[in-house]
Order: sequence, then C-alpha cells, then structure tokens
Amino acid sequence: MVIKMSKIYFSFRTRVIILVFTIVILFGTGCFLASEYVKLFKGDRINYDEISDVEYSVCLKQNDIYDKECLASGMKYTSSIVDKIKTKLSYKVDFSEDINYDISYHIIAYNRIYDKTDKKRLLYESSDLLKEKTKVTGNNKNIDISDNVDVDFDKYNSFANNYKVKYSEDSLAKLDIILYIDEYDEEREVASISIPLGKNNFSISKRKISNMNKYVEIENKEKEKKGMLLLTIGSFLIGLSLLFDIKLVKLVKSTFAKKSKYDYKLEEILKKYDDKIVNVKEDIEYDDTKNIVKVEDIKELIDASNITNKPVLYAKINNIKSEFIVDGDNTVYKFILKEADLEGETEE
Repeated sequence: MVIKMSKIYFSFRTRVIILVFTIVILFGTGCFLASEYVKLFKGDRINYDEISDVEYSVCLKQNDIYDKECLASGMKYTSSIVDKIKTKLSYKVDFSEDINYDISYHIIAYNRIYDKTDKKRLLYESSDLLKEKTKVTGNNKNIDISDNVDVDFDKYNSFANNYKVKYSEDSLAKLDIILYIDEYDEEREVASISIPLGKNNFSISKRKISNMNKYVEIENKEKEKKGMLLLTIGSFLIGLSLLFDIKLVKLVKSTFAKKSKYDYKLEEILKKYDDKIVNVKEDIEYDDTKNIVKVEDIKELIDASNITNKPVLYAKINNIKSEFIVDGDNTVYKFILKEADLEGETEE
C-alpha cells in the first residue's frame, strides 16, 4: 500500500503575510541586538564630583613689624620681610561607585618675566620640579591627593629684582606653583597659586576647580565580548531579513509579470465554462481500462460533457500545462492545454 502525501499549498496572500511577518521579526530582533551592542560598547557610566583647593601661609624673616612667624592667607604682604610661602595643594574626586584608578601627580614652579608694555611677550622663563611624579592607585569611591611644598620666595624675588636692574626695569615677574594630574598620557592643571615678584607689596591669587555631576565611561572587557556576540547575531539576522526581502519582492513582482497566451487561454476557458468545470487540486484519477479519447478543442470536450451529463474535471499539471477530463461511463474524454501548442498561433 502506497500512501500518497498531499502537498501543503499556501495562497499568495498567505505567503506574503508569512514573509512580511518573518522579515519584521528578523529585522526587529537584529536591530534590537545591535542597539544592545551599542549600549554595552559605551561601557559603564560612573558619575563623579571633582574639586581642588589651595591653602597657604606666608612665613617671614625676622622683623620689627610682626611678632608672628607666619601670616594667614588673603593678606597684602611686604616683599622685603617674606622668607618663604608654605603651600598645600589638594585634589579630590568622589565617584558614585568603586572604581579602579591609576593616576599620578606632580608640582612645578614656573618663574616667568614679561614685557610690561606687551604682557604676552615672555622675556624669561624657568621651572623647578617641586614634587616629583607620584603614583596614586586604588579601587574605591574616592581619590584624595594632598601635598605640601615650601616655596623659597626670597630666592625667586631676588632673581626678579636683579633681572630688572640688569636687563629690563619695565618688566613684570610672577611665580606660578601648579599641581598637575597625569592621566592617559596627558597632564592637567587642577590647582595653582600665582605670586607677583619684584614688587614692594604683593597679594597672592589662587586657582582651583569644581566640577560637579560629571561622568566617566569605564571599559568592561566581559561586556565588550558579549556586545560583539550580540552584534554578530544581530548582523546575521538583519542579513537574513534582507534575503527574505528579496524573496518577497520576487513573489510580488511575479504577480505583475506579463501573461502568456497560455495564461489568457486558460483564463478564458475557466471563465467561459465555469458552470461546467470542476477544479481538482490533485491529479485526476480514472479507470485506464476505459476507452481514452483525446480531443483537439475544449468545445469538443464541452459537447462530450453535455452528452454524458458528466462534469469537466480540471487539474493544473504545472505553470504551462493543464488537463481537462470528462469521465464517461465507458469512455474518458481528455483535452490537454499546453503553452507549447499555443506559441505558433496568431491572433485573429
């Protein structure tokens, strides 16, 4: 016993719906995975507040004016009795969560002399490393750097006075003490004081930073690997959806293809003899012991149908061939419509 499996047939509309649904699912999933990759690629975002500060006191030589060894900040000072300036430079960062950090800092003194009439014109510059590069590492929420340096004011001020006498009376001199943070092969100024030189009286100015609600993105190797996997899968799904796009376009395009003479003839027959023809989805089965008569024209088959009072059975063999049969009591009447038979015909 041979079991014949029937083929599953989907209508044009059903096939279009299935393809559109598949494309939407594949493309949507691919885009979602790609967007997740972008989120993971950005790394972990950690918020932080960053501040710096400067404290100093001005220490004096032995004198008859003050009975104090050092004066507080924010005053006006007499250069001739100032010995040194005790300076404390600090830098602090507070992160929203623990972070691995590896930074360095150093402190430099810049002695600069400018042209008084053109303050952008630099006449002299020298620098002294007051604090060598110091590494700071850790894994926590806070970075706290603080260091003290004693600035030999008398030395730098004497140099400025001598320079004015020898080279340029109309010059401006100042001493900048700067705290630098070294990160990612770059140095950044975070705190400093500026001390005028070569004047009878002077005041000290200071610069500091205060950056609140900032953020930094930290690399995460595990997330990067996961992101690359998501990107690969997402790209594959998007590519697959494009293949289904092509298939959909071909399917829709095929419905607008130019009809052949065979298509027109078949359409004419099915429409004209609709009341006589029965559409059979499977191959037409009949008793092959009966007398087989092949007719040359559909009209002859219709006549046979009228005589025998039997319906015309129609089965589509393929896209270029159809079979019409009238199964009589003793005789089977058959008409075969083929595209090849119509190619040589001319329209009347």
